[in-house]
Amino acid sequence: MLEDDQTNMAEDNLTKAEALSKHFSQVFSDNIDTSFVNFPEGNLKMAPLYIGKDTVLKWLLRLNPGKSSGPDELHPRILTALAESIAEPLSVIFNMSLDQSKCPRDWKDAIISPVFKTGSRNLVQNYRPVSLTSIVVKLLERIIRDAIIQFIEGNKLFAVEQHGFRAGHSCLTNLLLARESWASSADANIPVDAIFIDLSKAFDRVSHSGLLVKLGSLGINKVVTDWIQDFLKDRRQRVRVNGVLSTWESVKSGVPQGTILGPLLFLIYVNEIPSVVKSSCLLFADDIKIWRALHDDSDQLALQEDLNLLSDWCKHWALEINLSKSVVMHVSHSHVHNYSMNGITLPVVTEYKDLGVVVQHDLKTATNCRTAATKGFRMLWAIRKAFANFDADIF
Repeated sequence: MLEDDQTNMAEDNLTKAEALSKHFSQVFSDNIDTSFVNFPEGNLKMAPLYIGKDTVLKWLLRLNPGKSSGPDELHPRILTALAESIAEPLSVIFNMSLDQSKCPRDWKDAIISPVFKTGSRNLVQNYRPVSLTSIVVKLLERIIRDAIIQFIEGNKLFAVEQHGFRAGHSCLTNLLLARESWASSADANIPVDAIFIDLSKAFDRVSHSGLLVKLGSLGINKVVTDWIQDFLKDRRQRVRVNGVLSTWESVKSGVPQGTILGPLLFLIYVNEIPSVVKSSCLLFADDIKIWRALHDDSDQLALQEDLNLLSDWCKHWALEINLSKSVVMHVSHSHVHNYSMNGITLPVVTEYKDLGVVVQHDLKTATNCRTAATKGFRMLWAIRKAFANFDADIF
């Protein structure tokens, strides 16, 4: 059983697929008016991109044969087996696709696999979409992605506060930097207020027109930018539940989750968030935390002003803050000060699961230790139970 957004119950696979498809398509946002944008024109320009046979061959041979085929049913095992024969024709096709800024129709179709998040499995809102797209276009995406990353990272254009989907960065580096900052303040008896901000369906709400402006402002090659524009335009998706497919839905916004370019394009879209606020800030993709050491009351006012600025920025760029999941933590102190966003007071918590790790307001680790111990005991019990009836002589 699956409950859709209108509380109707879906029982068979087709009805479930249609319910999920409708839900995923409702989160799309309209393209925004970018006339308010005034990004300074940079001097850096990405070099032209040419795709050679050897580059295509390298990625063909690295395809995972265990992955599923996309909507075009071209399996990676077949592509790898034919790598030597098709590398050169594919390089010609890829270069033509770039030069003409055209992404073939079949490369824009996606089969959506609903992935359960948390909560009740019977509610459509507790699933996120992951796109299964053509393996061939993923090859081209990898080449384009690597070229863009080389340009951006080589010129230090990414905000240093962003730790998501970047080499040398991870959840761990994000968590350690935040904890080091908070612990230093606690050692100096300086209280800290931290705000954990959740963006609602952020990947699906990315405005294509806004993204293109940001790509241009960074100096991304116009040929590549134009190709990305066509890659994102006129996309279709359908949901698959137990082998049953829904009808096609048009994709109006967002960077498709499950594609190679998607994570990079999202990082570019939110890249200026740290420059919007004056307090300390760290990101892991769409997970944001802002904090400030409180020397006096002016710091609390400054932190509130940062929340106002971030809220305004999200409105401009068609992103939505999930106020029900955004919280305040008073680190190493119990002084109560309320913070709000969009006129709603944010709840105060004493612990919060940040990037999979429970952070406590007193910076102790008791909750994490208990959780790890419980998981360990469960695993040991499962192993003991599995081997209880085995004959020791056999092993």
